[in-house]
Amino acid sequence: MTHELSSADADQAAAAPSLNTAGDLMTTAIVSVAIGASVRDVARLLLEKRVSAVPVLGADQQLLGMVSEGDLVGRSDADRVARRDWWLALLGDGQPWPNLLRR
Repeated sequence: MTHELSSADADQAAAAPSLNTAGDLMTTAIVSVAIGASVRDVARLLLEKRVSAVPVLGADQQLLGMVSEGDLVGRSDADRVARRDWWLALLGDGQPWPNLLRR
């Protein structure tokens, strides 16, 4: 089975960056919190900065861990595993990044 791209699809594929590594996806404008930040402050920061997780840093700026939306929402272990498996399978199936966005 072959798949032919329309000229619009070809233009979009040509214009879309190739996102194959973590370095291609990462942001360098890092939003982080100190180990003593309150849960309320973390929630506000996630909302304000429109991010889903933040690294937690110690006094020496060493990475100690991460806090994510899922940590704040408190999903059950079964729900967390189901969601994790779904999106990891989606991203890990080897399809180019632009194809994932059109699903």
